[in-house]
Amino acid sequence: GADGKPVAKSRITDYFTSVFTVGGVPLCPVSAAKTERLSRRNNGLKRALAAMNYSSPRPSVREFLEGMKTFEEGASDDVTAETSYIQAVREVLPDQAAFAEGLLKNSGADVAVRLDDAGSLIMGKDEVSASILESYFGCPFACFMKYGLKLSEREEEEVQVNEFGNFLHSVLEDYMRVLKSDMEAPNRKITSKAASDEVVEGILAKLTEDYRFARYLESERYGALFDLLGREAKRVAFAIFLQFEGSQFKPVETEVKFRDGEKYGAIKLFTNHGEKKIIGKIDRVDKYGDFVRIIDYKTGKIHGEDEEFYTGNSLQLYLYMNAFLQSGGKFGGAYYFPVSDKFAGEEQNIYALTGKTLLNDDVINATGGFENGLNNSVLGVKFTDKGGKLSPPSRNKNVFDDATIEAYLKYAVLIARQGCDEIAEGVISPSPYGDKCLNCKYSGICGFDVSEGNVRKENGVNERTFIDATEDK
Repeated sequence: GADGKPVAKSRITDYFTSVFTVGGVPLCPVSAAKTERLSRRNNGLKRALAAMNYSSPRPSVREFLEGMKTFEEGASDDVTAETSYIQAVREVLPDQAAFAEGLLKNSGADVAVRLDDAGSLIMGKDEVSASILESYFGCPFACFMKYGLKLSEREEEEVQVNEFGNFLHSVLEDYMRVLKSDMEAPNRKITSKAASDEVVEGILAKLTEDYRFARYLESERYGALFDLLGREAKRVAFAIFLQFEGSQFKPVETEVKFRDGEKYGAIKLFTNHGEKKIIGKIDRVDKYGDFVRIIDYKTGKIHGEDEEFYTGNSLQLYLYMNAFLQSGGKFGGAYYFPVSDKFAGEEQNIYALTGKTLLNDDVINATGGFENGLNNSVLGVKFTDKGGKLSPPSRNKNVFDDATIEAYLKYAVLIARQGCDEIAEGVISPSPYGDKCLNCKYSGICGFDVSEGNVRKENGVNERTFIDATEDK
């Protein structure tokens, strides 16, 4: 990078940088620009530096492709290092000879890094979860590290960032089971915030015995933080309670699994590599007549929903909904329920469902949540009355007709099929989407250049994008 600064995270690089630095000044300052100038004047130094760049497998591939691109563009007429690398692979690593030949054949192109057995390591017996697919589309390399090689961070006493979300998620899972049972009882007990809070307090008491959270709850340092999370859990739980007040949608199932042998079998996809089975779990299923709505609890911010779905980073809602429709249900809605772990103030609005709703008066009215006329707090949409029909805003991104909803559902299958094919083909390229590198556990391994402009990003995605993508498919 600029001035010789590393562009990829590396604890090893950070360590050796500190060893050869005194008072923040390098013992022997060398920048990329200076190295290039010296190389032009000294062929011996140039060859030595090139050899350094080919000292390990993955950087070697990148160095080869960059060198060949420079040659093809006419910026250099010397391919000594590149041809030496190919010959070395042929002689020293004969099992990788085919890979080397492929590099030579496709040099200058955007070649994906592939591993023959990656697909079987990740998918096992032709099964793949929606979580794995989302991980793959987030970054194939990180997906392979996590699900293929099963690498995980060393367990430490420090509380992990995701533990806050896991804690809230566990509370809501248990709360929803209690609330569902209470709503089915002839004499309801959960009828107020005080009653709802009491249920949450009972759940929190049981979680103190859960090994995942007990070590934090018992410490003075983290005990106070989890007390705040407990307060937040009460707010979120009561928001769920309010969602059902005045609604004709009722919870029918929680923690619904999709897998052969369960009530709902695996979702079958026919790919270029045979039949693949999508497995997974959805947090909650509500019904009103034949209309189905599914809800998945999600910690943290939900932003760029359509962009995330289009790129495969957030596809499970629409993928799973296909299974319910195949069982005779009708689409009512598919939502994420944003669960905050930021200790929001009491003055903030209750949590609204985030996702897509069918433009159907029966579904919308059955949802409930209308306040101040036609403003719906549960869906976060302000409707208008047009000739006795409910109409969403002109720039609406949440409420659509049957044809548009069908495009979303169809696209989920298409993008899942694409992901399965690429995983089966062994694609493990470091190719992050958006800010996936920010908190990646594997950023010190892949060596990806995190300079601006090198990550994948989509903008301007809307319902028309999905309609166009699924026409005649």
